[in-house]
Amino acid sequence: MVKPKRIKKIKHQRKWQKRWYIFLIIAVFLGQFGNGELAKQITKMEREINHLSTVQETSSEWVNIYNHKTGQIMTLPIEDYLIGVVAAEMPASFALEALKAQAVAARTFTYKRLQRGNSQYHLSTDASIDQAWISEDEQRQRWGERYAEYHQKIAQVVTATAGEVVTYAGEIIEPLYHASCGGQYTENAENVWGGVRPYLVSVACHHNDDPNIAVKTVFSLSEVGQRLGLELETLPALAGQKGSLFKISTSSESNRVLEMIVGGKHFAGSQIRSALGLKSTLFSYQFDDDEVIFTTNGYGHGVGLCQYGAESYAHEGYDYRWILQHYYTGTEITLLQMSNV
Repeated sequence: MVKPKRIKKIKHQRKWQKRWYIFLIIAVFLGQFGNGELAKQITKMEREINHLSTVQETSSEWVNIYNHKTGQIMTLPIEDYLIGVVAAEMPASFALEALKAQAVAARTFTYKRLQRGNSQYHLSTDASIDQAWISEDEQRQRWGERYAEYHQKIAQVVTATAGEVVTYAGEIIEPLYHASCGGQYTENAENVWGGVRPYLVSVACHHNDDPNIAVKTVFSLSEVGQRLGLELETLPALAGQKGSLFKISTSSESNRVLEMIVGGKHFAGSQIRSALGLKSTLFSYQFDDDEVIFTTNGYGHGVGLCQYGAESYAHEGYDYRWILQHYYTGTEITLLQMSNV
């Protein structure tokens, strides 16, 4: 069982905030502050005390996490768990506002999962199921000499956003996120999973210095066939006519492949991506002799928060609230109360 060190710290801060609040009231009688300055100081301290009170409530929540690497179930304070999630999900070198946006998205994801209930555990560390998570030992291995700097940085953004989640019409959202949308537009949720979510719609996105732009992956024609369960080389496609074997039949508004015909068989764009191990469904293809060259843009499903986009917007001066509300249309940033869970 992990000791709730962060909860103790918050309680300690609350105690000293309240003492300072009392000191301010006494100070007026000693002539240390004018009435106007005292009122400002008291208002400021009331906001901080109220925030700390709310944070204390949410920070006392614990979560059961299935560690898919060790096969064990861990019980962690949610805010401590989030440090490992942000460390795993976003490069620690990213700007603070981008990391704050990731922290709030990860917290929102966590509380959304808590709502579904599970008798054994709430979330898995397997990113293909829930959110990725890495331990402090894994953080040390990943960051090396910069471990102390990066760990403190991520702990800072989790603490700075403590208790904050993204809501739509008063309900905690499904805060999907991905590495890169390709630098043009994110995708509508229904084009990936079939369910419409009004806050997960395509929005403009631009970003620079993204290693996931124009990534080329080369396959032989026979390898494409094997991966898709087809014998393409036996089909009547002579040299110079191989293009007839492939056709993108349907694309989304963001130019992602929704359906593709290969060798006369229809495949969803997500099926092509999965079978060929492509980074995204935002792809094109061309032939070079007996090879097929796929060029992809972006990394991930393209729905919701784009992490490289968040990084770009942060460097442009936008704060994490703006970033979150840009990618999650019509939402609000809410300070969590226990009754919301």
